[in-house]
Amino acid sequence: MILKWSKEVKISMEQRKEIKIEENNSNSYKSKNVSEQTSSNSDEGNSLPLLVLNDLLKVPIRFNIMFLLYTYERLGFTRLQHLLKCSPGNLNHHLIKLIEAGWIADTIVFSPRPLKIFKITPEGKDEFSDYVQHLQKIIKNLR
Repeated sequence: MILKWSKEVKISMEQRKEIKIEENNSNSYKSKNVSEQTSSNSDEGNSLPLLVLNDLLKVPIRFNIMFLLYTYERLGFTRLQHLLKCSPGNLNHHLIKLIEAGWIADTIVFSPRPLKIFKITPEGKDEFSDYVQHLQKIIKNLR
């Protein structure tokens, strides 16, 4: 039993390496925008939209950050943390990713103490609305 188990683990580890290599090769595209591809069924002649997920918005917390900022225009760090129910470190990591992409901007407001305020940029609004429209098209085609 132990030898059989170790062989199974060894095979699965080799398969994992192959899968990782294939993933790295298939993820070589660098698209910032959400793009729609169609695959057609030759028998029926109809096409179904397939969504190529944007690397930033496929993470649920980033999608929720963009949704909140799209809805409220600007929010403070502690308010975002409270609404998303996440740790400060986790939230900060995802906010930095969105800032680097240019989808949100941060400003520091000095009141009795410094407050960090996040605002969605026009580019971020466009990207998020495009992403939501593509999701709506997919849902519409499923019905």
